[in-house]
Amino acid sequence: TSIHTIALGDLDHDGFMDIYAGYGSGYNSASTSRFDRLWLNNRNSNHWLAVQLRGRQSNRNGIGARVKITGPFGQQIREVRGGEGYGIAHSFTSHFGLGSGTQISQLTVRWPSGFTDTINNPAPDRFLLLAEGSSQPPSLTDPPDQQHTVGQGVSLTLTATDPTSDPLIFSATNLPPGLTINSGTGVITGTFTAASVGRFSVNAGVSDGFSTAHQSFVWDVNPLLSGFALWQSTTPGAGTGPHSDLDSDGFDDLLEYSFNGNPASGQSPAMTLRRDTSAPAGDLAVTYSRPAGGRAGISYVLQCSDTLAAWEDVTTVVPTVTPNGDGTETVRYEHLEVMPVASGTRWMLRVTVRLAP
Repeated sequence: TSIHTIALGDLDHDGFMDIYAGYGSGYNSASTSRFDRLWLNNRNSNHWLAVQLRGRQSNRNGIGARVKITGPFGQQIREVRGGEGYGIAHSFTSHFGLGSGTQISQLTVRWPSGFTDTINNPAPDRFLLLAEGSSQPPSLTDPPDQQHTVGQGVSLTLTATDPTSDPLIFSATNLPPGLTINSGTGVITGTFTAASVGRFSVNAGVSDGFSTAHQSFVWDVNPLLSGFALWQSTTPGAGTGPHSDLDSDGFDDLLEYSFNGNPASGQSPAMTLRRDTSAPAGDLAVTYSRPAGGRAGISYVLQCSDTLAAWEDVTTVVPTVTPNGDGTETVRYEHLEVMPVASGTRWMLRVTVRLAP
């Protein structure tokens, strides 16, 4: 009684080849004294790659295909065969041992149909199921450039196709903050916040597990209208003075003044409220000019708002007044950052001129 046949394959799916031995006597008689035996290989730290083929134009098991890998080790070649001798058929999975190596530069499969699949840099230590034609890259429709405003919600669907109907995995990098992508559906969702403001060059991708297609597009996120135009249209005497993003939150803060219908004063550019950029870091200070000593029957009041729907007088900060020697004086408010309204996401300042009753 001796071993008649040996079949090789990874029977326990651990990445290491096992041996099935069949005992017999004579030419083709099974042994009556010894059972067939299975030897399971003990795992170690060596690396490997196992490739199982699924033919489409070729036969389903890929019999006749030639599988080759290349890397720093040189090259290894396997052929998928329907049999290895009398009564023997090994596993149809092509197994490659890499030893201590972890880099595979390229995997190439030449199918019986004449078609060739090539995969660059396949990862080691895995079972790779490769369908004939799968290395053909998927196609990702170029998304149009996007433009949105803070506060808007978005749902943008990336569209892709795969020539061999492989499952697709979507990705996107450099999305505006606040957005995420569903890797299974390719839907980008989220709501834009102040942190989203800016121009983003988004790189969208889709992978079928073998190759990846990319498309790039621009996503502009604009700050909300600060209310400046709204304030101009709803505040009597509103001018077109300076405004800026004082707290760097992406919203346009208002630095203006209102006359509340004072027919005597009109609009004076010299009175425009300005930020005092000479103030120390962290100190929000603003100034405006007015006639020296003010005017009888007129009061000048600094007001703040974070909604434009309602304005409140600033009473917690007392200004300093400095004569300019030219018939005007400069009014300066400092440490406005301590005002409670400053903790909001948007806030505006204005000087309103009130007429005495």
